[in-house]
Amino acid sequence: MGATLAVLICGCDELVWLRLAEKQHVAALVLARGGSKGIPQKNLAKINGTTLLKRSLMAIHEFGRFSSIWVSTESADIAKEASMSGAEVHWRSPESATDTAPAIVGVQEFCSFHQGL
Repeated sequence: MGATLAVLICGCDELVWLRLAEKQHVAALVLARGGSKGIPQKNLAKINGTTLLKRSLMAIHEFGRFSSIWVSTESADIAKEASMSGAEVHWRSPESATDTAPAIVGVQEFCSFHQGL
């Protein structure tokens, strides 16, 4: 069985999703850099006492259809929040965590390190 990485799913038909999830490991991946120049540590900004990252992870957990949930980051603070929110942590390389690195570089790096998913 091959692995499937669900980076973003919009309007996925429930039956299609269930068939996919029955056959394969489906991982959710949140790319959460800590080094944003625009709003540093924006993933840890709080709204009503809950960080933006935790809100995202809560929604993913509530969806309940992922085999595993991952946060890809280079930040120890974001990694801690991810772990406390029930996600696994993938440590991003400096090359994939720059302002100029496209998101797909982070996704490809994750896939290359977690081929067994």
